[in-house]
Amino acid sequence: MTLGTTLTLLGCGLALSGAPVFPAAGAQPPAPAQPPASRPAPPTVEWVDFQRALWRLDAALAGTDIDKSGIVPIVDHAHFAWRQGRPWSGVRLATDLSSLLETGERLTPDARTLESLGVRFDKPVLALSEATTCKATVLSLFPTLEEGETERTFDFALVLEPTDGQAESVAVMGSFGVTAQDAGKAVVDIDASSMSPGAYRVLVRTADGDQIERGFWYVVDRPLAEGHEERSRRLLAINDAALESAVVTCSTRNDLVTDTPSGENAYQSQTDLLAMLADVEREVAALESGQNPYANLEGHSWRQVRFRDTQRINLRVYAPKLDAEERPGMIIALPGAASDENAFMESLGQGVITEFADRHNCVVASVNLIDVMPAPELFDAILESVTSDYDIDPGRVIVVGHSLGGAPTLGWARERRDQIAKAVIVAGMGRLDPQKPPSPTYVIAGAEDRLFPSDRLAEGVSRGQSQGVDVRFRLLPNVGHFTSAAEGLRIGLSWALGEGE
Repeated sequence: MTLGTTLTLLGCGLALSGAPVFPAAGAQPPAPAQPPASRPAPPTVEWVDFQRALWRLDAALAGTDIDKSGIVPIVDHAHFAWRQGRPWSGVRLATDLSSLLETGERLTPDARTLESLGVRFDKPVLALSEATTCKATVLSLFPTLEEGETERTFDFALVLEPTDGQAESVAVMGSFGVTAQDAGKAVVDIDASSMSPGAYRVLVRTADGDQIERGFWYVVDRPLAEGHEERSRRLLAINDAALESAVVTCSTRNDLVTDTPSGENAYQSQTDLLAMLADVEREVAALESGQNPYANLEGHSWRQVRFRDTQRINLRVYAPKLDAEERPGMIIALPGAASDENAFMESLGQGVITEFADRHNCVVASVNLIDVMPAPELFDAILESVTSDYDIDPGRVIVVGHSLGGAPTLGWARERRDQIAKAVIVAGMGRLDPQKPPSPTYVIAGAEDRLFPSDRLAEGVSRGQSQGVDVRFRLLPNVGHFTSAAEGLRIGLSWALGEGE
């Protein structure tokens, strides 16, 4: 069977399975749907499960040169499933489509069950001073029974592999049944009494040698909470106005190192917390000695910014090796509702934004806008946080928005016109006001986008142009809401950073 034929069948399966219908622009989202009545609701899908599946899908899309126009509805359905109350459906579609794009074939039943798995620990951080055993639940996040099957047994090994390579891996065997009524799960016991403290990669492996990775599990001598309290006291004792912002950053990073990491924080779930703990310890010591450990820090890092006193907004920062002869620019990236602060680094455009940062000596700050009203004051807070660590050129600040991140991008470009050099919006839009025009703006749309139809975006841009607003428009053929991200970012950033279109 060819890849094209298989994709067609997957698209048919999408329609037949009761997957959500992608809404027209302006339509009210439907009430959250449930799986077919013949089986109970699948297990709860955590945000990290959903994001992991989408990151893989976006990587698979970037790695193939097939015509993507035929799979636009599937990709958009997968991304939008969380907002429609069907995250299990999004994970399923993303997983199935990823395997097709990667191999050209559909997964075997056992391979598909393996790819469907999530792992939950009753003690995600096991403190040996309090306990030596832990229970792990290995569960399917979506139904995997094939047509014509009535039941199947799935055998696996849960493998805990030390990240330092010094200790031996631990494997625990398990199995569960897959039926029409039960997607399947198994609870296995882990005896850590002879395990060395450290971080362990979580793998699930089949007898055939296929395996998936599902984050980290930790063994520590004493609860992380004890060290957290001690570091918090040390940070509170630092009384240096020049380090105030750095102390806030360190405090939010310290809060990420916890005994109960959350599956609702994708960065925390996918990061080695013990490695981060070592970083935070060094950062606290540097602050105590009067140094800012984040000044011109290269690579990827995570922090929160305080907004309106009560809110903490997740921020992922990337800085290249900075040019000592030139002040760096800054790119603030605003993702849409199906994404978080990791989106522009892990999925949207597959790192395109960091490629431009490397070439143009720019610091990137990607924001989590979930459940946030992104008023212009949030722009101020982000700018203040980042400029406390990097000597940003105020004439080279750019804002980029995708999907629902487009409206605040345009709003900030309007309200902070004197601080934002240019704005780029991909697959989204906001209000163009000729009485209060934004910074020069580039709107880029996918011809197959059904959430923000390109004809409506083109009409809005044309109306703004006729009223003297400095805005331009580009239509990308054969791509939809999410498949437009990579090319749209390349075009928009090339324009914003002076490379041309």
